Amino acid sequence: MHGIHSEIKSLGASLIAISPDQPDKSLSQVEKENLEFSVLSDVKGEVMKKYNIAWEIPEVLRKEYRKLNIDFSKRNTEAGWVVPIPATFIIDRNGVVQYCRTNEDYTKRMEPSEILEILRSL
Repeated sequence: MHGIHSEIKSLGASLIAISPDQPDKSLSQVEKENLEFSVLSDVKGEVMKKYNIAWEIPEVLRKEYRKLNIDFSKRNTEAGWVVPIPATFIIDRNGVVQYCRTNEDYTKRMEPSEILEILRSL
């Protein structure tokens, strides 16, 4: 999203990321990457559940993650082994979702140009 933040703002929109990470981990990520937008913590997993993008990592995968010293139950606050499916939502000023894209493959995200095109059409 680097490079389009000013154009998003000029269209009267805001870019916000929501993460199940503990707030101190989200903040350090922001600081590490020098992000131009806010990163909020969904400490109880409520947002991902409300938007129907919550996915509970099955036990068989938990074992594999633990072998790699990755424990989502320690990284997340109260969400435990529940993680969000990567998603982009464009929500208007009235709180109505105007556009949503999800993809289980976290490497397949919306292109910034697509986001700008949708914002321009609203």
